[in-house]
Amino acid sequence: SLILISNVAHAAVSEITGVKLNYIGANGLEFQFSFSEPLEGDSTQHEYNKGAFTFNAISDFFEITLGDDKKTLSYSYSSMPDNVTVAADLSLIKEDLKFYSNYQGGISDEAKIQFDNLFLPVNNISVSTMKSITVSAKKGSDQKIKEIRFDIALNKILTWRELGKDNSQLHKLVKMGGTYVTVNVSMSDLNSGNKNLKIIYVGNVESATMTMDLGDLRHSLTQVFSNFYPFTFNGFRDQFDALALPILKLSTMESIQSSTFTSAGIEYEKLSMTFNEDLIWKEGYGYDMNCSSSNCQVVKADGVYIDVALSTDQVDDKKKLILTYSIENSPTITMSLVDLKAYLRKTLYSFKGGLTDAVKAQYNSLELSKSAALQEQEKSIQAEKDAKVHAQAAHEASEIAKAAITIAISFEAKNNAIEAANKTQASADDVSATDIDRKKSATDNAKQAKEDAESAKLAFDTLYEAKAIKGYWRFPVIKDLNYVTDKYNYVGKTDDKGMYKCQNSEVVSFSVGHIEVATISCPGFGRLARTITLFNMP
Repeated sequence: SLILISNVAHAAVSEITGVKLNYIGANGLEFQFSFSEPLEGDSTQHEYNKGAFTFNAISDFFEITLGDDKKTLSYSYSSMPDNVTVAADLSLIKEDLKFYSNYQGGISDEAKIQFDNLFLPVNNISVSTMKSITVSAKKGSDQKIKEIRFDIALNKILTWRELGKDNSQLHKLVKMGGTYVTVNVSMSDLNSGNKNLKIIYVGNVESATMTMDLGDLRHSLTQVFSNFYPFTFNGFRDQFDALALPILKLSTMESIQSSTFTSAGIEYEKLSMTFNEDLIWKEGYGYDMNCSSSNCQVVKADGVYIDVALSTDQVDDKKKLILTYSIENSPTITMSLVDLKAYLRKTLYSFKGGLTDAVKAQYNSLELSKSAALQEQEKSIQAEKDAKVHAQAAHEASEIAKAAITIAISFEAKNNAIEAANKTQASADDVSATDIDRKKSATDNAKQAKEDAESAKLAFDTLYEAKAIKGYWRFPVIKDLNYVTDKYNYVGKTDDKGMYKCQNSEVVSFSVGHIEVATISCPGFGRLARTITLFNMP
């Protein structure tokens, strides 16, 4: 005989541990079941018993959704009909759940009680339905909104449930910034026929966006009033959707600039920012407030966070913010954009990190205060880099001058080499004398640039002389007479034959010391050149 041993692991048996009824939107309804263990199997492939849920005893089918963790199963109906009584049959629901291989019909005692106490919609002559809803705001002496009031009119007097008289189920009505807040719910003397429910929130509503969910409202009223009917008509839904609740307008930084000023003999720097919307401060922060470095980790002096004073430069302008800090003794001031954004998010309700492209560009070009030592160091570093760049430019110009075949190109290259050599020397002079390595590097570059400039000048002279028109100073012959040409600035002296050199269309000026003795056009005769013979040489 052959014995087979199976090692297949069986899923743990799961039972229902919780049951809730949720109201979704205007008329949506959801039964939510929680389980002790993840459900195994795919129940979507099976037919469900429509009789598990009924509207006025008529079977209907709910959409079924299994949660990602497979421990939550929801039966939802998106649009509940009006004037219906809703019923759920737990035995049929449990029977359907057996499509899951590890569910065997179990339900905890607590979940059974929860199911039995579900407040399902029951339609009868005493039910009360919401007719209208309005919202109003009340401002304080500072013109800030301090109170929001919702007024809800119903068509019939409501009856409190025994467990709801303390309003304990009415706390999940209003959210501020996504979090439920405490509200005051009241309805004066129900027995006299008052059908107006008042929901009042008192506090700084400028601190966040206010929201109210219609599903939350329906669910809460169902919990505390035995005759509240959660169906809503189109007119009410339209009013609810149009409620003008306070909306927090997020602020985006539009500009950032830095400047310095002196007060009482102490030098300060200020960082000025503007925003597109009013700034709303969180509790404990505000304008004209000094904050220590532990709370204001924005600006550093020599690598350590420093105290910052906050202010605006314009009365009642909530779109401006200035950070002011002392730069006495010229410490090195640094600021990280990450630190600045983190600080603003921490202190302001209305700022979530929004920056325009213009602000990003301005921030990158901010010139914050720096110590004299750091400034000198940065100057040395940049000057050494500049010396290297200028020296390379001088070398390239020299090479062009050597290879040139036209006077114009050679002349321009010579001038570029001389200019680059001068810049190299100026940069070398800017390097700090105490920065020995960079000083040597820059000086070496300046020396090389000077040699390249001389080389370019020699190349120019050689090419100029090779292509020159030769002329002579005669009657009498004058040797060592200084002359310079206007177009190419060629400088020379007449030789023992009185010869000088020039290019076509140049003007040549002769001089003794600082005294100009003659000016002629090349080639040809100038008005003072009668004693000069100018001719082409083969």
